[in-house]
Amino acid sequence: MKAIEKVDIQQSARSWLAAQTNVIHDALHHHPLLGRLIAPDVTNTSYLAALAVFHRAYSDVEAARVTLGADAAFSLSPAIAALEADLVGAPVPARATPDCWTTPAAILGALYTCHGAMFGGLVIGRNIAMALPNAPRSYFGRKTNPDLWRALVTRLNTVTEPAEQIEMRQGAQSAFERVRDLADAAMSAEPDS
Repeated sequence: MKAIEKVDIQQSARSWLAAQTNVIHDALHHHPLLGRLIAPDVTNTSYLAALAVFHRAYSDVEAARVTLGADAAFSLSPAIAALEADLVGAPVPARATPDCWTTPAAILGALYTCHGAMFGGLVIGRNIAMALPNAPRSYFGRKTNPDLWRALVTRLNTVTEPAEQIEMRQGAQSAFERVRDLADAAMSAEPDS
């Protein structure tokens, strides 16, 4: 029998997830493609490639969420629609069906990652407006919803079973890894991005 990992969340689930995923989260800020989004010389090519990465990752999480019928209040559909508006005519990575989000707790962790990224996108949106004033900004120009974030944080705190907390952490980690893997693939497909 596999031993259950002991989870001791002494702070909020959001703080715990942030600490548990800090290494990969920080690495994405410095990723050769994603880190360019805050550079003053970001190119339209790299901007569109990054949008395609977010579109694919969010679409994968949303498809898993819909399949499980989990947490509809935190749907990524509005973000996906904004990304699609920005990506009209641009290439989007092929759909994959990752098997990492197979439980409601794992989906919840992935939703934490995706919705959290949208709040970080406020800084990116300001940079894109200055560096690429004619670029579409439906995604990075949209307002975030603090009430939705508060509701998500409250929902994270309802996960109290250690096995589900581990699934939630793995779901969040897997969402970060999915973004990284897609960004790596975009870099190898676009050598000049």
